Amino acid sequence: MVSLRTATLAGIAVAVTGLSAHSVFAARPTRTRLSPPAAKANVVRIVGEDFKFEGPDTIPAGLTQFRFLNKGPALHHMALLKLEDGRT
Repeated sequence: MVSLRTATLAGIAVAVTGLSAHSVFAARPTRTRLSPPAAKANVVRIVGEDFKFEGPDTIPAGLTQFRFLNKGPALHHMALLKLEDGRT
């Protein structure tokens, strides 16, 4: 049977050895990228005001973030939908 003092000393020796081996002999950690960098989103600003909306005529393809500002006294909503060819 191992005494408590022997087990404690063995644990300290393992901890110190592991620490010194890591700090002295281990190579510097390399940075690995697990996923591609996040794409930067296009930011589209839309302003809603009394019976009108202001925004760009076209929006570039790709990841897009919409920022909506309501300047009118009433509640305004914004919705996105795809128009079929020939529709405006």
